[in-house]
Amino acid sequence: MTTQRQQKKVVHNEPPKLEFFKFSANGNTAIVVGSNKEKKGIFDQSLLPLKEEIRKKITSSSIGIGANYFVEVYPSKYATFGVKIYTKDGGNIPLDGNALRCARAYLFEHNQCLVKDNPVTVSADAGIYDLGVEVNNCKLENVSVDFKPIFNRNVLLRIPNAKNNHHETCVIEDINGKKFVLIGFGREEGYTADSQERKQRLNGIIHAVTFQTFHDYTNIAKEVSENPLFPENAIVNVDFVKIEKDKIISVDSFVKGVGYVTCSDTGVCAAVIAALKGNPIQAINEPISISLKRGSVTIIPTMINNEVVRVSLTGSIDAGYKIEEITL
Repeated sequence: MTTQRQQKKVVHNEPPKLEFFKFSANGNTAIVVGSNKEKKGIFDQSLLPLKEEIRKKITSSSIGIGANYFVEVYPSKYATFGVKIYTKDGGNIPLDGNALRCARAYLFEHNQCLVKDNPVTVSADAGIYDLGVEVNNCKLENVSVDFKPIFNRNVLLRIPNAKNNHHETCVIEDINGKKFVLIGFGREEGYTADSQERKQRLNGIIHAVTFQTFHDYTNIAKEVSENPLFPENAIVNVDFVKIEKDKIISVDSFVKGVGYVTCSDTGVCAAVIAALKGNPIQAINEPISISLKRGSVTIIPTMINNEVVRVSLTGSIDAGYKIEEITL
């Protein structure tokens, strides 16, 4: 017998979908997200932040899309936009130049009117940075980013507070018999230690640059980045630089949480600063072009009284291989 009772409709809600772009900054790849396709606006945060396991799955080259970084774009009170940067191993890092350039390309793809606001500013955990663009026939060709180097031994090394060394040009240290120039990027922050003593620490990254030749870059990089010479939880990247006839011909960079990369923006900048310190290259406030495995970058160092106070890097962007939707 057929019942007259109306059966209720079962509504199956579709899982949320997230739109993303994948970019390459001189071969160093990043997946950038910041919008929900079902809603308008590039700063919709309804699905962010993503859980670590989702980020790691997406950046995995074996089971996901594959990328070195995962970047979440947010609105910011202090800059044009803000970012959170994660490495493919899931860790949060305060700064990465390639990730910043990819985030700027993401904004360009979503809203070209932002081109007129050039440069724009981005707020990362390590500070606020200027990002410029070069556009040809409405196509994004290059993105530039500026960095200020940090040479303060008190924040680069795990040592007692020392006086009168905040502005040393570079810190050169022997690490297990290997010589490296240490350069920081980010910002120095004060904090109160357990002893109630006021101290400083680096909110950013440290680059250890060497001009020596090694056969096993990977193990050397691991040995250096994990050395107890550095502060606890410090993010230390290692750069192996080759110079011939007063020119930098290669920079092989190993980034913590990622491994070998074809281009590390801060690594190339650190290489130029270290080379200028040792005078193997001669360039004062002039553009320096460096060929990489994927394209080239141009570095403009700003020097005052023989001290590098700022470096500007300009490099190419392969914009958005394709737009995808990830079902969460």
